Amino acid sequence: MAIGVTTACPVGSSGQQSYTNAAQGQSTVGNGVFTPTCDGRRHTVEVRVQASQGLFRPGSAQGIAFAFVAEGGDSFSGIDEHPVEIATT
Repeated sequence: MAIGVTTACPVGSSGQQSYTNAAQGQSTVGNGVFTPTCDGRRHTVEVRVQASQGLFRPGSAQGIAFAFVAEGGDSFSGIDEHPVEIATT
């Protein structure tokens, strides 16, 4: 499955490896990785989330994204959690 993740960070900062996790019920979980593009604009990427336990099925799931950015020797993070809909393709 893929989850669309939108991030924005200022020019001069550096996107770090970030994570997207999904859970469907108590038995199916998975994660994916992405790196934010830091050019002062919003970017949406489709992050492939591979199930590490169980199998994703069509229906609702819970998605959460953790974005990490470094600037001026400091690290910053952002988090967003919301329901996602898994569709058949």
